[in-house]
Amino acid sequence: MLRAVCLLAAGRPEQALDRLRALLDVFGPDPDLMRLTGLACTGTGDYPAAERAYLAGLHDDPHDIALLCAYAELCARAAQPEKADALWAWAAVLDPDNPELHRIRAGIDYVLGARRPPPGGGTQRPAVTGRGDR
Repeated sequence: MLRAVCLLAAGRPEQALDRLRALLDVFGPDPDLMRLTGLACTGTGDYPAAERAYLAGLHDDPHDIALLCAYAELCARAAQPEKADALWAWAAVLDPDNPELHRIRAGIDYVLGARRPPPGGGTQRPAVTGRGDR
């Protein structure tokens, strides 16, 4: 597993995914392996495969904070703010004192910041400030 982590850290998600698939063949859908598989799939841009990996891991351990947070980050990247918020909120209920949750929340908010609709919904119209604005 360490080799896969090193490959992910080196920015080589395709090679990490090959290694993780070999480990999954031996050990099955362990939550840690599924989280790393989800991260590798995210790194390759295959968001549906990443979601499947996270869901498989959460099936075995629905209280795994690292899996919940990784899945929340994926949902933020995939422009699914409601799902990202719900996953993060569930992780915060399970472990409210976890210092990593603040980092994850900041990342989710950063990604979603440009995607959330403005307050009041819809698009905002520019204010008219004078005759030259018509």
